Amino acid sequence: MLFRRTKSRRPSGLEWGIRESLTSYVAHLPDGVVAVDGVADLVDGAHPPRFFFPEVSRARGEVRFGGTVQIIGHRGMLRITACDPWLAFGDGRAFLSVVPSEGSARVVVAVLPAVEGEPIEAVGAQLTAEGAAWLGPQYSEADEASVVAYVPIST
Repeated sequence: MLFRRTKSRRPSGLEWGIRESLTSYVAHLPDGVVAVDGVADLVDGAHPPRFFFPEVSRARGEVRFGGTVQIIGHRGMLRITACDPWLAFGDGRAFLSVVPSEGSARVVVAVLPAVEGEPIEAVGAQLTAEGAAWLGPQYSEADEASVVAYVPIST
C-alpha cells in the first residue's frame, strides 16, 4: 500500500512516519508541533502524521530525498529533526539516514529489508543504535521505526 500526498509531487519519493507513537504523542501535546519544511510534505489523511520526501537524486546504491521534518514539544525540550533522508542499499537491506540538526553529520537511523531498484511498499524498519539515541533515551536499538515506502522512477 502506498500513501497519498497532499500536493502533486514527482512520482518518486520516500514516505515515512519516523516513529508513529512519537508523532502521535507530540501532536496531542498542548505545545506540540509536527512541521514540514522545504520540499517535504505531510501525507494526506495520515494519522499519526506521515511524511513525503521527494527524490532529489540517485546514484548506484543510493537514493537521496529532500526536505525537513521537525517534531517539537515540551517547550522545546523535545526536539527531533529529520533533514534530507537518504536510502543506501547493500546486502539486501536499505540503510535510512538523516541529518539530525543543522551542521551535524549524517546518521543512519533505521534499517529495513530492501533491494536496490525495487519498490519498497510499507516495509517495517528497525532503529539502529544511533537512531534510538536520535529519538531519545526511551528507545532502543532494534525498536520499530515507522514503515517505509519508496517507488523508484523507472529508468
